[in-house]
Amino acid sequence: STTTPNDETLNTFSGWVLEHYVATKKVNIENTLIYEYFKDVWGWGDFENSQCQFILNFISYMLQNAATRTHRIVILASKAEGTGKSSLFRILDMIFTGYTSFHVNLGTYLQQFNISDAFKKIIFIDDVHSATKMQVRQLIPKATCETQKYQKKNEGDLDVDEYSEIFISSNQKAPLHIKPNSRRQLMLHASEIKLLNRPFFAKMKQSTRDLNTAKAWFDFFQKRDIRNFSPQSNPNNTFRAEAVQSCMQKSHRFITEFFSEPDWFLSYKHPECEIENWLKAIQVRESKDGPVLR
Repeated sequence: STTTPNDETLNTFSGWVLEHYVATKKVNIENTLIYEYFKDVWGWGDFENSQCQFILNFISYMLQNAATRTHRIVILASKAEGTGKSSLFRILDMIFTGYTSFHVNLGTYLQQFNISDAFKKIIFIDDVHSATKMQVRQLIPKATCETQKYQKKNEGDLDVDEYSEIFISSNQKAPLHIKPNSRRQLMLHASEIKLLNRPFFAKMKQSTRDLNTAKAWFDFFQKRDIRNFSPQSNPNNTFRAEAVQSCMQKSHRFITEFFSEPDWFLSYKHPECEIENWLKAIQVRESKDGPVLR
């Protein structure tokens, strides 16, 4: 718990590890591979890209508000493998040292004996594909609850205050079923600029072990001005809309795609019919419900 300690409270949070570290040399974050990672993978080549700035703000929010949950599930997605989605965990593990947990699939996170996830700030679930409705129903409450039950094999349950944030990586647009009005899922789309660039990712991951680099980024996130940022907002990208559409029934998807263009009615035009004659053949009559094409 991060509440004020008393006789009945065990506070397991002793502060962020890097907060107490004194750097031995000054590091300019713009000269680091982590900067290049954010710029190319999440900024699509531009560090000032709205999605890149959003994820920086989101990390800052988690760091500056340790005792607050956003109640969102962060989806890190791309169509291709090897874009660098999972590499974000290395950076999160660097910033939130001692308060992270990594899962190779969704099943290990949803298992009964889950004591390893207790008292964590970051829960990272890698490579999620087509989660079942049952798994989604289990996952959503775990992302929004205020307290959670943890259990160790052959021992009793432990109820603790919950402050973790859940990150999921996937090569699908919608690894979890998402509805248009869903507020829980935060969709982030990785670019392919660093696609299969294993030498870069290896060097970037190695750089996260440098304490001076880690301290520079920690200070960047801790001092970043996020007064105008809300973790309930969404970055300006079309990926979320595509994810929602991919979860629609085929009939609904057809209607959405077909009528999305203002000149949708031209799809009915016979190939041999001249466009001028076709437009003349379309009559518009007024009704009480508005103009109607016929």
